[in-house]
Amino acid sequence: MDLSSYVYNQHKQGQQGGVGHTCTCQPQNENSSNKCGMKCKLIDWVVGTLIVAEGEIAIDDPLHVVEGAPIAVGSYMVWVQTTIDHNALIWRTQVNMRTIEQALGELIPWPKQHVFIPNT
Repeated sequence: MDLSSYVYNQHKQGQQGGVGHTCTCQPQNENSSNKCGMKCKLIDWVVGTLIVAEGEIAIDDPLHVVEGAPIAVGSYMVWVQTTIDHNALIWRTQVNMRTIEQALGELIPWPKQHVFIPNT
């Protein structure tokens, strides 16, 4: 089971009265900001002013390895929960994923400067 499937299944269990959503990140080093589990809004990385989706920060450690590569300095792995601008391009396209709508329910990297965390 890949990471996005794990997080999605944990969230679904929580909605059905099961174990609940379990955040996958843990502060591992001084680079980790411990924002795991925080609700967030994804701002269009091209235009920089439009909110394109809402989600939850799943991994905030830039040294965390996903599919054999670090997630990248200056980014979070975000679980996309709601799409607003369905045609907005995701920051790092993947084989079967180019738009934010295709990323619904998936974990994707998103640049920190384009992640708004309300009430922080």
